[in-house]
Amino acid sequence: MKTYIKYIIFRLTPHLFFDNISYLLARKENVDEKSDKEKMTYVFLGCDYANLGDYAITVAQQELLHFLYPDRHVHVFPIDKTYSGIKTVLSNGNTDDIITIIGGGNMGELYYGYERKRNFVVSKLYNYKVVSFPQSMIWGKNALATLGLKRAAKTYKFHPNLLLLAREELSYDKMKKAFGNNHIELLPDAVLTLDKRKNLSRKGIVLSLRYDKESILCIDEKKNLVTSLKDNGFLCQELDTCTVDNLQLNEAFDRLLMTYSKAEVVITDRLHGMIFAYITGTPAIVIPNNNGKIVHSYKWIEDCGYVKLINKQEISLLPTYVQQMKSISDSGSFEARRQRFIKMYQKVILNK
Repeated sequence: MKTYIKYIIFRLTPHLFFDNISYLLARKENVDEKSDKEKMTYVFLGCDYANLGDYAITVAQQELLHFLYPDRHVHVFPIDKTYSGIKTVLSNGNTDDIITIIGGGNMGELYYGYERKRNFVVSKLYNYKVVSFPQSMIWGKNALATLGLKRAAKTYKFHPNLLLLAREELSYDKMKKAFGNNHIELLPDAVLTLDKRKNLSRKGIVLSLRYDKESILCIDEKKNLVTSLKDNGFLCQELDTCTVDNLQLNEAFDRLLMTYSKAEVVITDRLHGMIFAYITGTPAIVIPNNNGKIVHSYKWIEDCGYVKLINKQEISLLPTYVQQMKSISDSGSFEARRQRFIKMYQKVILNK
């Protein structure tokens, strides 16, 4: 019912009407740079909310851009500064500036506010090079999704210098089909280019499970999972990657990585739960979510040896798997794989 109401409002409202009103009311941002570099690279839709997966993408994207464009200053516009950010870029008038849009899993109607703002950035910054960092494309089959996808395709089609990046093969195939007129490439999630390994003593199990519409487990199944582990003598700590308490995002992110680094094994059904385990060198058991982004993203790291993807039918075997994974460590290929990912970004974005 909610989707139907959204569709009716969307169908009767001129495309990007509310965005244009918000843009007209927005004030230009004061970009107070600490550098005398004239050329800029901007990041739009940056994370300023309680989702440490999205925050990690913002951090990793900034680091990659500093590496790829050492002669440019990188400035992030948080998602709630989208309209004022566009006004700032246009007022500066330097079409040599590069526009990037945050990666993640919000290309679709599931998180349509992000999708709409990405459309608006692309449509308003027509004369700039725009790079949409690796996304999972998750459009449903309802009326809102059908209309939204059609409008996105129309917006992207007319941009002369737009690069759309997919973070797994499933999304790459979907983008090629939906946005065939655009330049589309396949790259790993930007967070996979980070190295957060620490040589710390490890103890206990960290569970990072989702309680939203992307989970394939019901509440009772999650409770039974935790009970089974505790009954087998495992010390368990539950950790939510979307809770930051009263900490700043950077502090919450550091605390999360430290918690992962001290765990013997992580059990998660979150994509970035899996990636955080990987970049901290922590053995992990991963349960898929309901849209395929975990299963297909896992292919980037399936040969690392210390991250194990299971299916729902194997959850009863978790105590056995945990015992097996406790003794597994990185095979020594982490840095070589990380450098390969970075070189892929160089090749695609810089044509090197």
